[in-house]
Amino acid sequence: MGDVKQSDIDVVVDALKSYRQRIIDEKKFAPQDFVNFMEQKFVDAGYRHAAQLPRPRSDENILIIHDTGVGDFILTSGAIREIRRLYPAAKIRLLVTAEAGEMARYCPYVDEILTHDSGINCSSSDFVGIYDWAVRHATPFLRERLDICYSFTHFYLTQIFMYMCGAKVRHAYFFENNDDPGNSPFLMLPMVNCFATNLVPPFLYGTHHVDAYFSFLDAQMSVPIANRSIEIWCTRDEIEFGDKVLAGRVGTVYALNMGGTGPCKHCHRFKK
Repeated sequence: MGDVKQSDIDVVVDALKSYRQRIIDEKKFAPQDFVNFMEQKFVDAGYRHAAQLPRPRSDENILIIHDTGVGDFILTSGAIREIRRLYPAAKIRLLVTAEAGEMARYCPYVDEILTHDSGINCSSSDFVGIYDWAVRHATPFLRERLDICYSFTHFYLTQIFMYMCGAKVRHAYFFENNDDPGNSPFLMLPMVNCFATNLVPPFLYGTHHVDAYFSFLDAQMSVPIANRSIEIWCTRDEIEFGDKVLAGRVGTVYALNMGGTGPCKHCHRFKK
């Protein structure tokens, strides 16, 4: 991972502060201009390297970001398991919303669980406020020298954070159009594509959200997925309660996710 000097962190933090003033002066935030301004600062501080390998070594420092609630987080479980399988010796951190944090703390595939505040779903056109949110959450990771970041995200704010945190290889979804369901007056979505090193069309390999999460590995890692199932991590009390509910039942049990907003989330089938 390499030692991190405070002087290296200061190079990046000072540059982030400097660009903040540009946002104030120009009353806008231009992602590509921000990347052009910051990238050399990351190189100078040792966070980036010129010849990036398509697949880093298995002893790397990895951050996985997920930015929505419990239901979508469950659908990410299989991809998290596969990342651990691919990088058995890595230090893996998982950054999730507070809502998903209760379930995430039982995840056996990560070394540390971190939560972020609800500002991630902000729909404000307050450029400085949004920028400050990303800086506040990203700068603590500068001490880690992250090698890989997986951004399993729905919102553009996390893409900005992913870039600021200093990760060398950054996997993210590719936004193909300007259509916005209401959460992004701040940016036109394709503008955030510049924050990633590897872009993935989310539904290239299937129409379910589970397929979207596996797409990072299918499309970019070029490795076979060993197990495409999802998991729910539970306490012993929860498992015992589930056994009582299912006692005496045989065959297939269907579970409906009534909170899903689209057919790609609605129905999952489990074998008892």
